[in-house]
Amino acid sequence: MLKLLLLAFHVMHSDKVTCQNTDNEDKKTIAVIDKGILPVSKKDIGLSFYVNVENQYGEEVSLSTKMLVCCELITEDDNDCNHMHLVGGQMGTLAPGQRRKITLIYVTLYPYNRKGRCGIAIYYKGSRNKMGIAVKTEILFDTLITNDVAPEALRGFYDPATVTLCDSPDQDPLNHCKPVNCHWKYGGTRSFYNEVHKRCEKVPICTTNLENELPDIVYVPNINQCKDLSVPINEEDVKHLTRMECDNTRFTAPDQPMITNIECHHGHVNLGTGFCECDPGWTSSPPGGEDFTPSTLPYHMCTLRSSAQFTECTAHAQTEDSPVSNLISTVTCLVTAIMVILFSIVTHDCWIYQEKSRASGRRKKNHHVQFALSKNCVY
Repeated sequence: MLKLLLLAFHVMHSDKVTCQNTDNEDKKTIAVIDKGILPVSKKDIGLSFYVNVENQYGEEVSLSTKMLVCCELITEDDNDCNHMHLVGGQMGTLAPGQRRKITLIYVTLYPYNRKGRCGIAIYYKGSRNKMGIAVKTEILFDTLITNDVAPEALRGFYDPATVTLCDSPDQDPLNHCKPVNCHWKYGGTRSFYNEVHKRCEKVPICTTNLENELPDIVYVPNINQCKDLSVPINEEDVKHLTRMECDNTRFTAPDQPMITNIECHHGHVNLGTGFCECDPGWTSSPPGGEDFTPSTLPYHMCTLRSSAQFTECTAHAQTEDSPVSNLISTVTCLVTAIMVILFSIVTHDCWIYQEKSRASGRRKKNHHVQFALSKNCVY
């Protein structure tokens, strides 16, 4: 009898386990149907990532997405996983069997000339369970500028035949290989453009002792380094300074005192000052020269037309004594004189006509002979 009871219990327990395994196998979740990046247009201010999902859970669920990590392969030895952040991804509810496209956006003014991958997690919540991860997926992106065939995401964005490939990833191939705005491209993580290496670099954090009356550590923006002001000058430094031999001192600076990424739109860089010398007729908006504030932001110079140059050209045109100018002046004077004479004749004829009309009216009323001057006779 005891053996029969044990055998029945064993059979019941085995059936229960089998049923549970069958339920878990039939239970489906959220499936990724498609993924990638959307085409980029010239008016876009971001790079759009998308994931098409389908609800195979069997009941209505609430979905949301979140970026796990994004890494941009800047060079073969530089893989940055810190500066890219995707926003968006809230989907709402999704019925069983329904599909929907999830969109996440990387906000940037440089959606082109990038390559890397982004990991994304899709979360779901049903009526009988708490929020959990349904699936993790990875999206590859490639918007590198080429002069052969444009990537699929950049079709119609630029003409490959007009592109000049650059030596550095931080030079803009769509702007004649000029330096990019490091603040915009890397979101503030690499804000200094190194003129020597042609690359955007991180700005060091210069921490000073707050208990001191004056700061002892300062940031030097033209060389992107922290300098210790508490180190006193020694006798060797004085010797170098008196002999004008500063090359071997610890206070070094680049040959060109480029305070920041300066772009001369209508001019060229003065190697002595580091600023732009504008072409004739062009000038720069203040601040400039001694009033310039050191910064890692790009500084655009020679972007305004010079009012002095415009005044000089106008005065030159007014005082220019050429045969063409004399002819134009003569014709203008003749036309003006003719117009004055014609106006005088018309005015005189109108006065004569008015006087005749008045004389005729008085003659009919008083029966007296009235005299009026005219071109032909006397009345």
